[in-house]
Formats: sequence, C-alpha cells, structure tokens
Amino acid sequence: MVSEVNLWLVEKYKARRKAEKKKPETINRELGVLRRVFNLALEWKLITQNPIQGMKLVKVQKYLPRVLTEEEFKRLYQSASPHFKPILLCAYLTGMRRGEIAKLKWSDVDFERGYIYVKETKNNESRAIPIAKPLMDTLRELREKTTSEYVFT
Repeated sequence: MVSEVNLWLVEKYKARRKAEKKKPETINRELGVLRRVFNLALEWKLITQNPIQGMKLVKVQKYLPRVLTEEEFKRLYQSASPHFKPILLCAYLTGMRRGEIAKLKWSDVDFERGYIYVKETKNNESRAIPIAKPLMDTLRELREKTTSEYVFT
C-alpha cells in the first residue's frame, strides 16, 4: 500500500539491491522512478504528502574517463571512413560531446579568431573552444565542399 511506504522501507530496498550486487547507477535509476511516481501522485493530488521526501540516492564512485592515447587515436583515425574522419578529429581535438558535434553549425565556427562556439551544452553554459591547426585545415576543406548550415552532415 502507498500509505505504508516510508524512508525506512526505501533504505531496506537499497540494502537488498546492494546485496544483490546491483550497481549504484541501477539502484539510483530505480529510485528515480519511485521518486517520480510519488511526485506525480502529489501533483495530481492523489496523496497529500510525499512519504519519501528527503530520500538519498546511493553514492556513485566517479571514475576519470579513459582518454585515447595518441597511438590509439591514430589507429582509429586511419581505419575510419573518409566521411567520419573530420568528426573524429573534431571530437579528439576539442573534447566536444557527440550531441554538440552533431548540432555544430558553420555560424558557430569563427575562422578569423580560430574558435568554435558551443552554445547548446549539457549544462547550459556556452563555451569557446580554440581550433587546432589540423582541425582548422579540415574545417576549411569541408566548408568549401558544402552548402549545409551544419558542419557535419
């Protein structure tokens, strides 16, 4: 019963899922669903208070992302299709996310100053990224060959 749910039961659930060797990210996703259910029930006035208000998620250990070595990148780049090479080069030299690269427009590339301006980001904070010479050369070649407003088509 919904009326029987409380933070103590949620803590027991977390402990059971940990004992089942579930990853913290999995447990947190499940808890997110539970949180959403109660928030909707509250919004829809099916309940008067959220019984899991203040629920804490499981701590997730943060790992440093693995970065390709120069040799690994060279092998990847050499084996990639010609169409994909500029995208790989952009990702490697700028650190841009996949979605940022996909949305990149020519209006965001400042050839004069040598910057790429990323306006739509995951955390809504725009940033300017300097363009390294190999990428600048590649972007200039691409610009001459396209009529699209997007850099990578």
